[in-house]
Amino acid sequence: MISRKLFAIIAVAGILTLGIIPMAQAAGGDLTGESVKDYCELHYPANVPDHGTISAGQRMGPGITQDWGLYCMMDSIKWITNLIFNFIMIISVLAILAGAAVYATAGGREDQLGTAKGILTGAVIGLVIAVLAKLIPSVVRGVVGL
Repeated sequence: MISRKLFAIIAVAGILTLGIIPMAQAAGGDLTGESVKDYCELHYPANVPDHGTISAGQRMGPGITQDWGLYCMMDSIKWITNLIFNFIMIISVLAILAGAAVYATAGGREDQLGTAKGILTGAVIGLVIAVLAKLIPSVVRGVVGL
């Protein structure tokens, strides 16, 4: 049971590392062989000092602020963690429904009840991971000072 939980934690950490590529591209890195872009397009609105709010879909670049790469990186982190949150929430709801179905059809059999408890425990762990993924951008923003 512990190995499954450890595997789940490692898998989520691996998925979160997928954010490295968009963050590097937002900071101006050339990872795809294309020319280096001096801007990024925001997925979410950003409050920039001296410029107000820059809405989603607009470009963020050096002409707006010197920290534009940081804003682009935070936008990418938020986009990826929201994607992970939505995916894990869907999986968790389906797992809760499956666990409830197994529990309802167990008829007092201990092996079926144990299976249902395992499924429901996994679903709750998934919900906790989803909430933690949703909190990551806030924590990073607090550490970075945005």
